[in-house]
Amino acid sequence: MRAVAFSAGSACASGSGRPSHVLSALGLGERAARSSIRLGFGRYTQEEDLLRALSLIDEAAGRQLAFAA
Repeated sequence: MRAVAFSAGSACASGSGRPSHVLSALGLGERAARSSIRLGFGRYTQEEDLLRALSLIDEAAGRQLAFAA
């Protein structure tokens, strides 16, 4: 089982290839909107779950930056 599940957009926009209209409406450019991820939280999500997800995402982003350099 994976520790964190996320997506590049909403289920209703999957496969469209377009950036999120919500992120565009918030003023993000196309590149930033296409580089974003979407996380979902439920009523049973605990603060410790959020902190763990934040830590895992931060670690993964660091690996991506090191790989791109």
